Amino acid sequence: MSGKEKEEKVIELFKKFPGIGQRQAERFARFIAQANTQYIKQTAESIVDLNTASRQCPKCFIHHQQHTEICSTCTQGNTETLIVVEKDADAQTLIASSGNVVEACYFILGGLIPIANSEQKQVRTSQLIQSVRERQPTEVIIALSVHPDADHTARQIITIIQKEFPEMPVTTLGRGLSSGSELEYSDPETLISALKHRSSATKAAQQQPQQHHEIETTRTRQNG
Repeated sequence: MSGKEKEEKVIELFKKFPGIGQRQAERFARFIAQANTQYIKQTAESIVDLNTASRQCPKCFIHHQQHTEICSTCTQGNTETLIVVEKDADAQTLIASSGNVVEACYFILGGLIPIANSEQKQVRTSQLIQSVRERQPTEVIIALSVHPDADHTARQIITIIQKEFPEMPVTTLGRGLSSGSELEYSDPETLISALKHRSSATKAAQQQPQQHHEIETTRTRQNG
């Protein structure tokens, strides 16, 4: 393998990092090529050590570096409230930002359900239902980012939960989050406001059939 091919391989590896594009990956690769060999070895060893020490909680699917199999968020969190997020970073952001606004346990979906492909294989829907069944929370909060795929996923998840648990209160974050924003990059004040002003997804779902009926009735009268 030539030197250029080795560099391109490293660039492709860095591009797999969240938020890293072509130019940033190239800068990282050039830095590694010029850095002190001892520093590179220490960095590589630290990365392997971190990965080895990391484990995934079987209850919420958060990755953690604790000695116990089940994470402290599950063992110490308030089981009356369950917050559903897309990824680990979203949960960590909410835990760090929300303070005493909402004490809860979390569940990591592991992805989103794209609008173009509504198959639910990409997210942990069955595990979520099992988690709700075991924890028996008094509220489920759907806390996803604000963009089309996330909104579509929220609707799908709400439907699934309400089908299994018709009486379960399900809420979504208030619209303090701007359109297109990622949850993990939102500032604490915005997240706190979104949590405080969360709205009932259950009521919204119940109103939709009635609104649809009223629209159809109006159209019938107009056509008549």
